[in-house]
Amino acid sequence: MEIINKPQEAMMITQGMTKAFIDLLASQKRSKDYWDECSSTKKNISSSNMDKLKKMCNGEE
Repeated sequence: MEIINKPQEAMMITQGMTKAFIDLLASQKRSKDYWDECSSTKKNISSSNMDKLKKMCNGEE
């Protein structure tokens, strides 16, 4: 799946492999429960802590 996640790269699907490719994409789809859990986790982080995390990610702290 790493190949699919690389942005702005062309990909050719070998003739006869379209179904396998689509099946692989479908198997990587995240469930609604996954996104609900992500959303609920985000709600538990205060805005001040979120600002600190952003600064850490940007190398500011």
